[in-house]
Amino acid sequence: GETVNASITIEHVETGRTWTIPITGQTGAAVKNAVALVLDRSGSMKQDRGDGLSKMQSLRSAVKAFVDLMIDGDAAALIRYNEDAQEVLPMTTVGTAHPMASNNLKNTVDGADFDPVGFTSIGDGIAKGRAALNSATNLDTNP
Repeated sequence: GETVNASITIEHVETGRTWTIPITGQTGAAVKNAVALVLDRSGSMKQDRGDGLSKMQSLRSAVKAFVDLMIDGDAAALIRYNEDAQEVLPMTTVGTAHPMASNNLKNTVDGADFDPVGFTSIGDGIAKGRAALNSATNLDTNP
Protein backbone atom coordinates (compact mmCIF):
# COMPACT_ATOMS: atom_id res chain seq x y z
CA GLY A 1 0.00 0.00 0.00
CA GLU A 2 -0.02 3.66 -0.04
CA THR A 3 1.50 5.64 2.84
CA VAL A 4 -0.26 8.77 4.06
CA ASN A 5 1.34 11.31 6.39
CA ALA A 6 -0.68 13.88 8.32
CA SER A 7 -0.83 15.48 11.73
CA ILE A 8 -3.37 16.49 14.32
CA THR A 9 -3.14 19.44 16.69
CA ILE A 10 -4.58 19.16 20.16
CA GLU A 11 -5.18 22.19 22.35
CA HIS A 12 -5.69 22.25 26.12
CA VAL A 13 -8.41 24.90 26.38
CA GLU A 14 -7.59 26.09 29.90
CA THR A 15 -3.88 26.66 29.35
CA GLY A 16 -3.84 27.33 25.62
CA ARG A 17 -1.01 24.81 25.28
CA THR A 18 -1.00 22.86 21.99
CA TRP A 19 0.60 19.68 20.79
CA THR A 20 1.04 18.58 17.18
CA ILE A 21 1.05 14.83 16.76
CA PRO A 22 2.27 13.28 13.51
CA ILE A 23 0.15 10.48 12.09
CA THR A 24 1.32 7.99 9.48
CA GLY A 25 -0.97 5.40 7.94
CA GLN A 26 -0.40 2.72 5.39
CA THR A 27 -3.11 0.95 3.44
CA GLY A 28 -3.10 -2.75 2.87
CA ALA A 29 -5.18 -5.35 1.15
CA ALA A 30 -8.51 -6.09 2.81
CA VAL A 31 -8.67 -9.44 4.57
CA LYS A 32 -11.70 -11.64 5.13
CA ASN A 33 -12.48 -12.03 8.82
CA ALA A 34 -14.83 -14.06 10.98
CA VAL A 35 -16.73 -12.81 14.00
CA ALA A 36 -18.96 -14.64 16.43
CA LEU A 37 -21.58 -12.25 17.81
CA VAL A 38 -22.25 -13.62 21.29
CA LEU A 39 -25.41 -11.83 22.38
CA ASP A 40 -27.05 -11.63 25.80
CA ARG A 41 -30.74 -12.46 25.66
CA SER A 42 -31.28 -12.90 29.40
CA GLY A 43 -34.20 -11.28 31.18
CA SER A 44 -32.13 -8.25 32.22
CA MET A 45 -32.05 -7.17 28.57
CA LYS A 46 -35.69 -6.03 29.02
CA GLN A 47 -34.44 -3.28 31.35
CA ASP A 48 -34.43 0.38 30.36
CA ARG A 49 -31.01 1.54 29.27
CA GLY A 50 -31.72 4.95 30.79
CA ASP A 51 -33.56 6.69 27.97
CA GLY A 52 -36.83 4.79 27.70
CA LEU A 53 -35.46 2.13 25.34
CA SER A 54 -34.53 -1.38 26.42
CA LYS A 55 -31.03 -2.81 26.47
CA MET A 56 -32.24 -5.33 23.87
CA GLN A 57 -33.26 -2.51 21.51
CA SER A 58 -29.70 -1.17 21.78
CA LEU A 59 -28.21 -4.58 21.12
CA ARG A 60 -30.38 -5.17 18.07
CA SER A 61 -29.53 -1.75 16.66
CA ALA A 62 -25.80 -2.26 17.27
CA VAL A 63 -25.79 -5.66 15.55
CA LYS A 64 -27.50 -4.24 12.46
CA ALA A 65 -25.02 -1.37 12.25
CA PHE A 66 -22.11 -3.79 12.72
CA VAL A 67 -23.34 -6.08 9.94
CA ASP A 68 -23.82 -3.10 7.61
CA LEU A 69 -20.17 -2.12 8.17
CA MET A 70 -18.72 -5.58 7.53
CA ILE A 71 -16.56 -5.97 4.43
CA ASP A 72 -17.67 -8.23 1.58
CA GLY A 73 -16.53 -11.75 2.25
CA ASP A 74 -16.42 -11.39 6.04
CA ALA A 75 -18.38 -13.99 7.98
CA ALA A 76 -20.49 -13.82 11.12
CA ALA A 77 -22.19 -16.30 13.41
CA LEU A 78 -24.99 -15.50 15.88
CA ILE A 79 -24.79 -16.99 19.35
CA ARG A 80 -27.41 -16.26 22.00
CA TYR A 81 -27.08 -16.90 25.68
CA ASN A 82 -29.06 -16.72 28.86
CA GLU A 83 -28.60 -19.60 31.33
CA ASP A 84 -27.65 -21.69 28.26
CA ALA A 85 -26.13 -20.78 24.92
CA GLN A 86 -27.16 -21.77 21.43
CA GLU A 87 -25.76 -21.12 17.99
CA VAL A 88 -28.69 -19.47 16.21
CA LEU A 89 -26.92 -18.92 12.87
CA PRO A 90 -23.69 -20.68 11.90
CA MET A 91 -20.79 -18.83 10.31
CA THR A 92 -22.28 -17.04 7.28
CA THR A 93 -20.60 -14.90 4.63
CA VAL A 94 -22.01 -11.36 4.67
CA GLY A 95 -21.53 -8.00 2.97
CA THR A 96 -23.03 -6.12 0.05
CA ALA A 97 -22.26 -9.04 -2.26
CA HIS A 98 -24.37 -11.25 0.03
CA PRO A 99 -27.42 -9.10 0.82
CA MET A 100 -29.76 -12.00 1.59
CA ALA A 101 -27.35 -13.42 4.18
CA SER A 102 -26.78 -10.00 5.72
CA ASN A 103 -30.53 -9.33 5.90
CA ASN A 104 -31.16 -12.78 7.35
CA LEU A 105 -28.65 -12.10 10.11
CA LYS A 106 -30.25 -8.72 10.93
CA ASN A 107 -33.79 -10.15 10.77
CA THR A 108 -32.84 -13.06 13.01
CA VAL A 109 -31.52 -10.72 15.70
CA ASP A 110 -34.83 -8.83 15.49
CA GLY A 111 -36.86 -12.03 15.89
CA ALA A 112 -38.17 -14.10 18.76
CA ASP A 113 -34.90 -16.08 19.01
CA PHE A 114 -33.48 -13.04 20.80
CA ASP A 115 -36.44 -12.09 22.98
CA PRO A 116 -35.13 -11.60 26.54
CA VAL A 117 -35.81 -14.44 28.98
CA GLY A 118 -33.99 -16.33 31.72
CA PHE A 119 -30.82 -15.84 33.71
CA THR A 120 -27.26 -15.09 32.57
CA SER A 121 -24.39 -17.49 31.80
CA ILE A 122 -21.88 -15.56 29.72
CA GLY A 123 -19.28 -18.34 29.99
CA ASP A 124 -21.51 -20.72 28.06
CA GLY A 125 -21.95 -18.04 25.40
CA ILE A 126 -18.21 -17.47 25.07
CA ALA A 127 -17.60 -21.22 24.68
CA LYS A 128 -20.19 -21.43 21.89
CA GLY A 129 -18.71 -18.33 20.23
CA ARG A 130 -15.25 -19.90 20.25
CA ALA A 131 -16.64 -23.08 18.69
CA ALA A 132 -18.27 -20.99 15.93
CA LEU A 133 -14.97 -19.23 15.22
CA ASN A 134 -13.18 -22.57 15.08
CA SER A 135 -15.60 -23.63 12.32
CA ALA A 136 -14.76 -20.63 10.10
CA THR A 137 -13.17 -21.57 6.77
CA ASN A 138 -11.92 -19.76 3.65
CA LEU A 139 -10.99 -16.63 5.58
CA ASP A 140 -7.71 -14.76 5.95
CA THR A 141 -7.63 -14.83 9.75
CA ASN A 142 -7.21 -17.77 12.04
CA PRO A 143 -9.19 -18.07 15.27
